[in-house]
Amino acid sequence: MDVNTVAIVGSTGRLGSAVARECARRGLPIVAEVWSGGRRIGTERPDVVVDASHPAALDDTADLCRRTGSALLYCVSDPGGERLRLLRELSAEIPVAVATNLSPLHWIQVRTAALAAQLAGAITDDVETMIVDRHPTTKRDAPSGTARLLRETMGGHADITSVRYGPAVSDHHVVFTAGPETLELNHSVRDIRAAALGALRLAGELVRLPAGWFTAAQLYDRIAERSAPDSAADSSAVSSHIPTRSR
Repeated sequence: MDVNTVAIVGSTGRLGSAVARECARRGLPIVAEVWSGGRRIGTERPDVVVDASHPAALDDTADLCRRTGSALLYCVSDPGGERLRLLRELSAEIPVAVATNLSPLHWIQVRTAALAAQLAGAITDDVETMIVDRHPTTKRDAPSGTARLLRETMGGHADITSVRYGPAVSDHHVVFTAGPETLELNHSVRDIRAAALGALRLAGELVRLPAGWFTAAQLYDRIAERSAPDSAADSSAVSSHIPTRSR
């Protein structure tokens, strides 16, 4: 199912305005917009609500989704436990996806880092892992949600170094060190359009789904499996037979 109509909460912010520009490029109608101090709510129902605003706006977003029955793609960084609880409750009524990072190449980096951590743990005792989390000074949270997700996916043992300087948008470096050798997995984003493209790609997958709780990684998994079912199955079979070292 394709997305035919969109609502954007936080439509004048960095990410929200990038999503709006991408919708304009595609001729995709934005039927509702909410921004700091104002709103425009049309009569047509949005297929999906993209919330790229601030944690404090979630009550209004949830109300909009409940009234319209629209799916929710939640792209707000570090919403906190209480708002995650509200999102969980909302997911009993509509499909809700929480997207820590919208980039498809970030999804590949996370999967690759998880596999590298598993393999390194299976063959060596002295591997050290580090994540360098670079954002511009406008980034509020440190470490970022992306860095925390990388660490969690790698087993929770990596050290994170967060630095705030330089250009938009972000760099995330995963470094494995074992004795005299190093492996690095790097992902850099230089244009916020990458996130906007990812948001609309994920929205197109989310509207296919029933009410429930989803992550960006789960949606990208579904997209990849549908695009290449044989290779995805082969990859899963290989990874499920990787031995792990007892600690």
